[in-house]
Amino acid sequence: MTIFDDQHNQPAWRIQTISDPPGVPSFGYTVGLARYGLHDLHVSSRPSLGCDPGADYVLGHRAMARVLGDVAAAMAADALSLGDDVDVQLDAGLRTAYLEVGAPVPAGWVEALRASSDAVVPLPWALVRCPVGADPGVPPEEVGGWRRRVGDLVARTPRVHGFEDPDPSAFPARDDALGPLAPWVHAVAQALASAPAGAIVSSLVDDVVAQRDPELRTQLRERSRTVGRVQVLEPVERLTGRVVRAISQRRGYRTAVAVARRRPDLPYGCCVEQHLARLVHDAIESCLLVAALDDVVTASERTAIQAAWTPFVPFGVPVGAVV
Repeated sequence: MTIFDDQHNQPAWRIQTISDPPGVPSFGYTVGLARYGLHDLHVSSRPSLGCDPGADYVLGHRAMARVLGDVAAAMAADALSLGDDVDVQLDAGLRTAYLEVGAPVPAGWVEALRASSDAVVPLPWALVRCPVGADPGVPPEEVGGWRRRVGDLVARTPRVHGFEDPDPSAFPARDDALGPLAPWVHAVAQALASAPAGAIVSSLVDDVVAQRDPELRTQLRERSRTVGRVQVLEPVERLTGRVVRAISQRRGYRTAVAVARRRPDLPYGCCVEQHLARLVHDAIESCLLVAALDDVVTASERTAIQAAWTPFVPFGVPVGAVV
């Protein structure tokens, strides 16, 4: 990401974000603040201050770019100095990062290998967000509707190797890491895994070109906290990996990726395959997360996440949805 100097219409500084492992943001730093007589800045994707360790939260690439960009602009304008504190609103105000502008450290210590200065200024931060709420559970009068919905999806979904049909009578699940809607989540996972790989990739690529909302998945992760289901995030991630493998091993997936490489309107440059893999992963994770929170998401959230899949997955009519 490059920040431009409005007065001279030329690059002022760049922001470099690093993923380790691939796809998982680790840290980011600015490149080019030396021209302003400043040290480059460095921020980690996880908080190191405060009482919330952020075990289920990382700063994404966009969020790191915003934090670094805001602090860099303030320092370049002499509105912020070493030792100052600053807060940055994240994820449409759902969270706040409270940052300290630290003392410079050698760039090599924090792997800022392309920094324009020999030393960089670390930005340790604390995460402030809403507390974990209580799970409302499934009202007894809605159990029958949920069991019918699970059974209908299972009946209309082709079997996929490595996936088992959930038992509708096991709804609502008790003591399951995927929460009370676990049978529905497993039914959705198999339905996603059975979807035509090529058509799904093409639909997701169209979403990228149309610049659909990229922050909704983050908001859903926060919703899991407010309704007391934060424990579903890790098993949803594992289940996502299984669905990704089922889809990406098909010939249709490889063909769709080859077609996407030739699209001039994709903003991925030479890294189309890696970006599409992350796109498919995130779309599947979002859909499974909506499934785990289906009784507490809004109709607009559900529609936005499921849009690419609805031609192929018979989600049916929501039960007890918040509208």
